Amino acid sequence: MKVNIPKHIHMYKRENLTRNPEKKPYMVFRCIKPTCNHHIPLDRALGKIAECCRCNEPFIIDKETIKLAKPHCQNCFKRTEKPTIDLLADFVKDV
Repeated sequence: MKVNIPKHIHMYKRENLTRNPEKKPYMVFRCIKPTCNHHIPLDRALGKIAECCRCNEPFIIDKETIKLAKPHCQNCFKRTEKPTIDLLADFVKDV
């Protein structure tokens, strides 16, 4: 029995495969590596392992990253405010 083992971890980009603009969009993640033609529908991509488009580290696609055009890991998200734990640590340090 032959087992399909991927030769690399896919790095995805979200694309619309619908050719007719009047139809409902068919959104998929397509691997952007030059030798790969893999694509997967968005609803089946949840929980899959992908390569981060920013740091090239593997991560698991979740509900937040599936909304992005080029999904990236939690470590590469730009945060506009400090997480609550850091705020509590600063408060305890000041007291």
